[in-house]
Amino acid sequence: MPLLKGTDGSDKMSKSQNNIIGLTDHPNDMFGKIMSIPDTLMEEYLKLVTDFTDEEKMDSIKQLNDGMNPMILKKRIGFNVVTQYHGLEEAHLAIEFFENQFQKKSFDEKMFVSIPISTIVSQCSGQQIQLIDLCKGIKPLESKSNLKRLIESGSVTINGIKIMDVYDLVNLDVLPVKIKIGKRDYIQLIP
Repeated sequence: MPLLKGTDGSDKMSKSQNNIIGLTDHPNDMFGKIMSIPDTLMEEYLKLVTDFTDEEKMDSIKQLNDGMNPMILKKRIGFNVVTQYHGLEEAHLAIEFFENQFQKKSFDEKMFVSIPISTIVSQCSGQQIQLIDLCKGIKPLESKSNLKRLIESGSVTINGIKIMDVYDLVNLDVLPVKIKIGKRDYIQLIP
């Protein structure tokens, strides 16, 4: 049995390599991780993780070789895998979520996870908080050094404005505050 390569495309799938698609991952995460695999792995994923018939797999490979957009095949693979582990309805929701989050351009069209301000406000004085502390409050399991790197690389946006100063003060007196951290985390702070 061949070993499946992880989402990074180079090493075998392994939790220690942080390149896995977990069978118990949320459908949106599972679909998103499949969409992030390198194009060079699509044939391998098609053969090893989908439950398409051999004929359907060969037909998809032929279409890909004939110039089909690789994103179409990745969506088929992602939809198939999510359906296997979470059902058809969750697969439809996962593809819709992916398209809204990553293919629509407008910041306001994204789907934001709502977090009550009370879970963050205890960490700040008054109605302002340093950006690094706000990000840490939202993502407590993430290291401050990684959050600092994300901020300084321009991967953090507050209400549609990119902020690259780790110590910039974020105003929390007008809610909701919409925050994007990295590529995938869209959060809005609510009362």
